[in-house]
Amino acid sequence: MEWLTLIAPGYGPDGSPLLSILCKRTYKFAHGKVAVPDAEKQIPFHEKDEFLDEGDPLKNAPRCEGEVIAFKPLTDVIVHASAYAPVGKTVAFVDAGIAVGPIRKLIRVTGDRKVIVKGVGIEFSQPEPFASMRLDYSRAYGGKDGRSLPGVEYSYPRNPVGKGFAIKNDPALLQGLALPNLEDPNKLLTPANLVMGKYENWSKWPEPVAFGYAPRNSFPRLQQSGLSKPDQIDAEADRQMRITDMAEIGVPGQSEPPSPMPLMNPEFFNGAPPGLKLPYLKGDETIKMRFLDAANPAFEFQLNPERPRPVLDVGEGRVEMPVTLQTLEIYKATNQYTAVWRGSVKYQGPESLRLFTKFEYGVLD
Repeated sequence: MEWLTLIAPGYGPDGSPLLSILCKRTYKFAHGKVAVPDAEKQIPFHEKDEFLDEGDPLKNAPRCEGEVIAFKPLTDVIVHASAYAPVGKTVAFVDAGIAVGPIRKLIRVTGDRKVIVKGVGIEFSQPEPFASMRLDYSRAYGGKDGRSLPGVEYSYPRNPVGKGFAIKNDPALLQGLALPNLEDPNKLLTPANLVMGKYENWSKWPEPVAFGYAPRNSFPRLQQSGLSKPDQIDAEADRQMRITDMAEIGVPGQSEPPSPMPLMNPEFFNGAPPGLKLPYLKGDETIKMRFLDAANPAFEFQLNPERPRPVLDVGEGRVEMPVTLQTLEIYKATNQYTAVWRGSVKYQGPESLRLFTKFEYGVLD
């Protein structure tokens, strides 16, 4: 079975141009077994971002992200899964989790709840029992508050597509507010800490937890999306020229000098949620799941240890590249996972491509 391959030009962490070969393969897994290549269905590369439910990037959680990325500084572990109650039962809550080798992430999954306003305060309704619950960011803490200040819609910076976010302590506005289903078991939302009071306090409020992709427009990802090193150099040169043309700083009526543009942090390309952006995995780790399988509350399997051997020839002989695991994406509903490995070489930039006398890439058998 061949590896799916793509060439991805881009930049390394030091700003140097890279040519990366991405190699992708789909595997089937079963409880207690080592995963094997899926001979029936290979999941193709995601070439663009897609979103759940209505597919609106401003309202819905990400389903997948484009994978044509030349460099990620960490391995993304993405888990498309639901939490399940024990077979034949429904529950008010369950602690669902995943362990990747020694790394563990646990989520308190609670049935649907809402705010009930009482005469002297607020309460949370009892959770509705559930048999399964999706584990993406739409069910985590966050969302938008368009009720606290008429005509103004505030978004929770860490997760604009979640629920439970409230700024103003107004009973009429809080009544019936939907609460998050997914929380950190050690930092649960309560009636006492629900209302933020002032929007500037958002950094003290809960960090959303989920197993799917984190939205690109969420903090801190959005803050990491500055300019690449070459573009930042050009922008800084332009800024210095504009400063030179300005009147002397401090002259009444003159504006402040423009601020430098931020440099892109390559971690922006890591889309996994906190706790699942990991130091590069070996690719042979054991994966343990808790309450993520409808029939088995303690499910585990081992990743297939094979690695691709990508090669590139630009006219100076074939070069084999060492590889790094960029993305591990687990699809629990079908017991499949995909592994995207990256092999990279430095080159002189896009203009040097015309000097190549040959351009062949692939994976050795």
